[in-house]
Amino acid sequence: MEVQDAYLSWINTLNSPHTIRSYQRRVKRFSWVVWGKDPWELTYNDLESVTRADIKERFYNPVRKQGISQESIKSYFPPFKQFVEKINQLGIFPERVNTEKFRFTGQVLPSKKQLENRLAAIEKEVEAIKAILVTYDYDEKSTYNGD
Repeated sequence: MEVQDAYLSWINTLNSPHTIRSYQRRVKRFSWVVWGKDPWELTYNDLESVTRADIKERFYNPVRKQGISQESIKSYFPPFKQFVEKINQLGIFPERVNTEKFRFTGQVLPSKKQLENRLAAIEKEVEAIKAILVTYDYDEKSTYNGD
């Protein structure tokens, strides 16, 4: 069995013609935007190596810039996750693909670089607060108490 077989098998699990068209369109667009391939051309390496940060950079940010609402963007994740779960269910690849990265959490995770920058800024702020606290300790010790 190949990914194309999993794709067709997944399509056959959908109930209505409207759902089939809608889900096919979403899965195909998601696949093209993230990898530049049709969904049935994806490899284990494609699916396993992509990260949430990659998805944010390649899919979420570009379509958001096109003016698509977060609710509309959110609608792309369940069909794609279902498709990958079908790949896993059918044992297309020797190892299962982690599908959690294809679950929209309501939060779009910042990139590693963004997190590192935030952490550096917080650490800088903590150091500044510590420096201010030292002056309070100094002021309390040096306060004239009338003796």
